[in-house]
Formats: sequence, C-alpha cells, structure tokens
Amino acid sequence: MNSNTKKRVLSASILVAILAFFLFLSPFYLQILIFIVGILISDELMTNFFKLTRESKEYKIVIASYIALVLFHFFSKSESFHDVLIGLNLAVNVYLLAFLFGVRKPTFLLLKKFKRQHYFIGLFSFIPAHTIATIVTKPNGKIYFIGLLLMCALADIAAWFFGKKFGKNKLWPSVSPKKTVEGAIGGIVVGTLGMTWYWKFFTGMNQGYWSFIFLSLIILAILGDLIQSKIKRRFALKDSSTLIPGHGGIYDRTDSILFAAPFFYLVIS
Repeated sequence: MNSNTKKRVLSASILVAILAFFLFLSPFYLQILIFIVGILISDELMTNFFKLTRESKEYKIVIASYIALVLFHFFSKSESFHDVLIGLNLAVNVYLLAFLFGVRKPTFLLLKKFKRQHYFIGLFSFIPAHTIATIVTKPNGKIYFIGLLLMCALADIAAWFFGKKFGKNKLWPSVSPKKTVEGAIGGIVVGTLGMTWYWKFFTGMNQGYWSFIFLSLIILAILGDLIQSKIKRRFALKDSSTLIPGHGGIYDRTDSILFAAPFFYLVIS
C-alpha cells in the first residue's frame, strides 16, 4: 500500500468515525452535521472556484444567507417551503445536466457568467443539504440517509477498484480523464447489488423493481460526479480544496450524494 493510499484510508476512516458518532445522536444533530458540510462546500466554492477572500463582503453575504436559510429550515413549519426547495433542487439538477451534456467547449463568456452568480453560492449549497436533512427527519430517516451514502460510496469505491484493475476504455476523457467505462460498470453493478441487499435487510422491501431504481439512482450519482469534474475543469482546478488528505475537498467527496439526493427523496416519498 503506497503512502497516498494509506493517506486516503486514514482520512476515510476518520470521516466514517465522525459520521458514526453523529448517527448515534438525534436527527437534529445529524442535520447540523449536514448543514456544516454545506457551509464547508460554500467556503470551497467561494475561496477556490471564485477566488474570494474570507474577509470580502461577498463571502460574508453568502455565509450570512446560508445561515439564514438553515435557521428558516429549523423554524419554518410550512410544508410548502420544504416542497418548493426540493422542487428547486430538481430544477437545478436538470440545469446541471444540460450543462454537462450541452456545453461542449470552454468559453470565457460562460466562466464570466458563472462568476457573476457568486451571491447564489449559499443557496446552491443549501438546497441539496436541505433535501438530505429532510430525508433524515422522515420515519426511518437514518436508514434512508445511510442508504443514500452507502449507495454512492459503494459505487465510488467499486468504480475506483474496477477502473484501476481493468480500466482500458475512457468514459469521458474531456470531462474526467481518469474515469473508465469498466470502472463505471463495476460501480453500477456493485452499488446496485449492495443497495438491493441493504434495502431488503433494513426495510423489508424486496420487490424486483428496487434493483432497477437503485441502478438508475447510481447512474445519476455518476453523472453528478461528472458534472462536478466538468465544473472544476472550467475553473482550472484539480480538486475543490485540500481539506481532506488524499481525497481533495468536501465537494469532491459529496458531489454524487448531493446530486442523487432529490431523486432519492422522490423514491422514498
């Protein structure tokens, strides 16, 4: 095991330990953890993508707006507010899919338009965090939450393993040079089988169509990963940050989870 792999394993073990600790607490504290992750993603986007300093007016406005939205999440009793945000989450994902498949060449104008939207970074980070936090509050919410994380983690780990061992054909070189077709297939198969077993064991639902649902969700999670890779390429970045040794940033580790979350919410609802 080389030094980078050891670093990745150690970092992943620490993250799993932190998550396990919060899973033993009430859903309220788990939601707090989710929103902390969201604010860290906002920080990465502002400081590394948009090159804003933490002392800048723009940075402070984004953080303040994010915190205001979090407080509204906890204190609002309006179901329609939560429904609108989840609908907005789906709409943003459709926009991101259009960006992934529709924008072929990097252009100065596109990057300029992106950078004009920095005031919306807080909302961009909050919307998927809100969706995941809402999943946690449902009956059996922790089981669903672990399922969402497990689904994306299994697919990601299997894709890395199969890509490293058997990868020969590039999946989408212009977007993510390291990803391979073999890795993607391995991730989809292992993730689907693992989630089908998890779902049957913890929820008792073992109808055959669940495998098809998880297969579809894992494909969406992979697309979320590719979207983030394409955004990083537009901003000439390798990682969203260096916060997690061997893994990059928080956004690098959560991109597929954030993208799959609203679709997963529709399934469990």
